[in-house]
Amino acid sequence: METNKQSRHQTQGDSVPDDKFYTDAVAWAKDNGMTTGCDGGTNFCPGRGVSRGENITFAKRYDDLVVQPALDGIQADTDANSAAADAAQATADGAQTTADVLGDRVDALGRSVPLLQWSNWATATVGNSPGGVAFDGTNIWVTNRDDDTVTRIHPVLGDSTIINVGNGPSGVAFDGTNIWVTNRFDDTVTRINAATGVVVGGPITVGDSPVGVAFDGTNIWVVNSVFAEEPPFAPGTVSKIDAVTGIVAATVTVGAIPSAVAFDGTNIWVTNYVSDSVSKIDAVSGAVTDTITVGNGPGGVAFDGTNIWVTNGFDGTVSKIDAVTGMVADTITVGNSPSAVAFDGTNIWVTNDVDGTVSKIPVG
Repeated sequence: METNKQSRHQTQGDSVPDDKFYTDAVAWAKDNGMTTGCDGGTNFCPGRGVSRGENITFAKRYDDLVVQPALDGIQADTDANSAAADAAQATADGAQTTADVLGDRVDALGRSVPLLQWSNWATATVGNSPGGVAFDGTNIWVTNRDDDTVTRIHPVLGDSTIINVGNGPSGVAFDGTNIWVTNRFDDTVTRINAATGVVVGGPITVGDSPVGVAFDGTNIWVVNSVFAEEPPFAPGTVSKIDAVTGIVAATVTVGAIPSAVAFDGTNIWVTNYVSDSVSKIDAVSGAVTDTITVGNGPGGVAFDGTNIWVTNGFDGTVSKIDAVTGMVADTITVGNSPSAVAFDGTNIWVTNDVDGTVSKIPVG
């Protein structure tokens, strides 16, 4: 302590004793450049009055040497925080863009399933005669019937990859890991790893003319249309494939020329185009528990959480079936030759082939 006092005394000169109330203040003013003393050296004349000019000089030095550097530091911190906030906002905007592109909803299995919304592109080139389409959470998959390929498209970037499959690829479905493609003209199914685009194993042989395909959380269900140009039309079948092993676990007989398939969380529903019916199959046992008569030429099928919706191509109608009771609750007139059907969480959408129109049916 004594050494510090001697040091301060030497710095401030004999005019500033060590034990005065202003001692530390004068030392601070000297150390920070506020004053150089009354003689330009080490004497500070603590008992002398301060002139107006000196007072203004002290204030100016305090502003230049203390206030402005402090403000500059605050501004630098503010700029850094603002840059960090801008970066965080950019990250949030990117996340929101991803969320806008992918969306979110729950399917019949209670799984969170991303949904596609258009991003920064509107048209992507695929192969010849594109038909089936599916979304895996990252990419869009399109079957190209006449090229024997599948196109994998990134929904944001729009770039694509071509993957060779079997003869006449038609239906396509995603099981959470793999893409499954029905090859109508060689009676097989191709399994593709969705992340790598690599075909997994060899082709899986199913029934005659496989078209529609769906996933029930454990198994892949493939509709084999057993197509014939003229009657009599033989009953069609549905192949139940273990999604992990790729082994055909069962073959279920349904109506004539089955075409589409859907899962309601418990049952598999298959439209029978020539039989004018829908087959209800217990997904666990594989037993047909009901055959429901609908309109003429049933094609597309979809589930809205409560009801099964079936398009009747030759009637220009849609059948609404209670999924629990199997009763036809309503028959709704739509456009000419309705085919595909989908549910968006609020409405049923139906494509009408001959009209070139789409019908929107509110659910409720």
